[in-house]
Amino acid sequence: MLNVLPKFCLISGQDCTLCTEAEDLIYATAPELDMGIIDVRSDHNLYHLYGAQIPVLLNTQSNMALYWPFTATSISEFIHS
Repeated sequence: MLNVLPKFCLISGQDCTLCTEAEDLIYATAPELDMGIIDVRSDHNLYHLYGAQIPVLLNTQSNMALYWPFTATSISEFIHS
């Protein structure tokens, strides 16, 4: 079975207050955004790449990343680029 990710994923973590804040900001900025949320510890490669930097908004098609701290403006620019 093919595992298909949405175009955007928030790389997050358990008990991560900043991640909750980031998720709230993303949905307030772009409520229509189809976004998955992935625990950084669910995958060794994700943990290696982003473990010390969460929350990270990742475009899964281009592998571009938006690193915290981000703003409504930077989110909007990122998802429309």
